[in-house]
Amino acid sequence: MKLDYIPVDKNSIPYHADIRIKGDTFTFGFNYNREGDYFTVDLYKNGTTLAIGEKISYGRTLWHQYADDRFPLCGVIPFDPAGEADRVGWDELGESVLLYIFYKETLQ
Repeated sequence: MKLDYIPVDKNSIPYHADIRIKGDTFTFGFNYNREGDYFTVDLYKNGTTLAIGEKISYGRTLWHQYADDRFPLCGVIPFDPAGEADRVGWDELGESVLLYIFYKETLQ
Protein backbone atom coordinates (compact mmCIF):
# COMPACT_ATOMS: atom_id res chain seq x y z
CA MET A 1 0.00 0.00 0.00
CA LYS A 2 1.37 3.41 -1.01
CA LEU A 3 0.82 6.20 1.49
CA ASP A 4 0.79 9.86 0.56
CA TYR A 5 2.61 12.32 2.76
CA ILE A 6 3.08 16.06 3.07
CA PRO A 7 6.71 17.06 2.56
CA VAL A 8 8.19 19.51 5.05
CA ASP A 9 11.28 21.56 4.17
CA LYS A 10 12.73 22.17 7.64
CA ASN A 11 15.42 24.48 6.31
CA SER A 12 12.81 26.89 4.91
CA ILE A 13 10.83 27.23 8.15
CA PRO A 14 8.92 29.40 8.78
CA TYR A 15 7.04 29.06 5.49
CA HIS A 16 3.63 28.43 3.94
CA ALA A 17 2.79 25.77 1.34
CA ASP A 18 -0.37 25.01 -0.59
CA ILE A 19 -1.26 21.32 -0.28
CA ARG A 20 -4.01 19.64 -2.30
CA ILE A 21 -5.92 16.97 -0.37
CA LYS A 22 -8.99 15.17 -1.71
CA GLY A 23 -9.74 17.92 -4.23
CA ASP A 24 -9.36 20.79 -1.76
CA THR A 25 -6.37 23.12 -1.44
CA PHE A 26 -5.18 24.00 2.04
CA THR A 27 -2.37 26.32 3.04
CA PHE A 28 -0.10 24.88 5.71
CA GLY A 29 2.10 27.26 7.71
CA PHE A 30 5.04 25.43 9.26
CA ASN A 31 6.91 26.77 12.30
CA TYR A 32 9.61 25.43 14.61
CA ASN A 33 10.22 26.07 18.31
CA ARG A 34 13.97 25.68 18.76
CA GLU A 35 13.87 25.86 22.56
CA GLY A 36 11.31 23.07 22.88
CA ASP A 37 12.43 21.18 19.72
CA TYR A 38 8.95 20.85 18.26
CA PHE A 39 7.02 21.93 15.19
CA THR A 40 3.65 23.59 14.83
CA VAL A 41 1.43 23.99 11.80
CA ASP A 42 -1.20 26.58 10.94
CA LEU A 43 -4.05 25.69 8.57
CA TYR A 44 -5.87 27.96 6.15
CA LYS A 45 -8.46 27.34 3.44
CA ASN A 46 -9.54 29.93 0.87
CA GLY A 47 -7.87 32.67 2.88
CA THR A 48 -9.72 31.72 6.08
CA THR A 49 -7.74 30.77 9.17
CA LEU A 50 -8.86 27.36 10.45
CA ALA A 51 -6.22 26.62 13.10
CA ILE A 52 -3.07 28.30 14.43
CA GLY A 53 -0.17 26.67 16.24
CA GLU A 54 -1.25 23.01 16.12
CA LYS A 55 1.65 21.10 17.68
CA ILE A 56 2.86 18.22 15.54
CA SER A 57 2.91 15.28 17.97
CA TYR A 58 3.95 11.77 17.01
CA GLY A 59 1.05 9.45 16.18
CA ARG A 60 -1.61 12.10 16.89
CA THR A 61 -3.93 13.18 14.09
CA LEU A 62 -3.59 16.87 13.34
CA TRP A 63 -6.76 18.87 14.08
CA HIS A 64 -8.49 15.79 15.52
CA GLN A 65 -10.42 17.98 17.95
CA TYR A 66 -12.32 19.83 15.21
CA ALA A 67 -15.62 18.45 13.91
CA ASP A 68 -15.77 20.84 10.99
CA ASP A 69 -16.09 19.95 7.31
CA ARG A 70 -13.78 22.84 6.33
CA PHE A 71 -10.84 20.76 7.59
CA PRO A 72 -9.17 18.01 5.53
CA LEU A 73 -11.46 14.99 5.13
CA CYS A 74 -8.68 12.62 6.09
CA GLY A 75 -6.20 12.07 8.88
CA VAL A 76 -2.81 13.79 8.76
CA ILE A 77 -0.66 11.80 11.15
CA PRO A 78 3.07 12.13 11.94
CA PHE A 79 4.32 8.58 11.64
CA ASP A 80 7.52 6.54 11.23
CA PRO A 81 6.71 3.35 9.29
CA ALA A 82 10.00 1.79 10.44
CA GLY A 83 8.95 2.23 14.07
CA GLU A 84 12.25 3.81 15.08
CA ALA A 85 10.98 7.24 16.18
CA ASP A 86 8.42 8.14 18.81
CA ARG A 87 8.67 11.94 18.68
CA VAL A 88 8.67 14.76 16.12
CA GLY A 89 11.73 16.93 16.71
CA TRP A 90 14.25 18.44 14.31
CA ASP A 91 16.13 15.16 13.89
CA GLU A 92 12.98 13.17 13.12
CA LEU A 93 10.67 15.28 10.93
CA GLY A 94 11.33 14.74 7.25
CA GLU A 95 13.83 12.00 8.06
CA SER A 96 12.14 9.02 9.72
CA VAL A 97 8.85 10.77 10.57
CA LEU A 98 6.65 12.07 7.75
CA LEU A 99 3.22 13.69 7.80
CA TYR A 100 1.22 10.85 6.28
CA ILE A 101 -2.24 11.36 4.83
CA PHE A 102 -4.59 8.57 5.84
CA TYR A 103 -7.71 8.60 3.68
CA LYS A 104 -10.78 6.76 4.87
CA GLU A 105 -10.31 4.20 2.08
CA THR A 106 -6.68 3.64 3.18
CA LEU A 107 -7.92 2.41 6.55
CA GLN A 108 -10.46 -0.05 5.18
